Amino acid sequence: EVHLSPTAVEPTHPDSYYSVAKRIAGERPGAVLMAQYNNPANPAAHYATTGPELWKQTAGKLTHFIAGMGTGGTISGIAKYLKEMNPKVQAVGADPVGSILKHYKETGQMSEARSYKIEGVGEDFIPGALDFSLVDRVIQCDDWNGLNTARRLAREDAIFVGGSSGMATWVALEV
Repeated sequence: EVHLSPTAVEPTHPDSYYSVAKRIAGERPGAVLMAQYNNPANPAAHYATTGPELWKQTAGKLTHFIAGMGTGGTISGIAKYLKEMNPKVQAVGADPVGSILKHYKETGQMSEARSYKIEGVGEDFIPGALDFSLVDRVIQCDDWNGLNTARRLAREDAIFVGGSSGMATWVALEV
């Protein structure tokens, strides 16, 4: 069962995907709301599994790690592990133009979010699972570059990914 929710509404709006998820979890017996934006298990899982996997697969030669920032769990957990293995590893956040996360990282100030097409990343609030102290810098990517990089990956490399992966790849190429 799929529920479509608009992205251009406040998180507290009854039609936002946050509100819809809470409503569904409350209506269905046995349902669990993972609350991934504020659940410490989110970055902890990436610290315990994904970080060590990346370190092992690169034989410890990894110098930069680029990840889209949405819940913050992936970049925070992996960056923590990699920086413990080598403090020189650079963690770079990929953020869509329109999200507030880059501005917040650079200024510590909230800004107003704008609409964008890249799905699954960027925010209009600061997720509790996102530890900015582990992110060395944030690079923003516009819809055109992120979505066209996803198309390029499909066309040239037969890698079929969505816009957020296109965005992360574009940021990696910039780095």
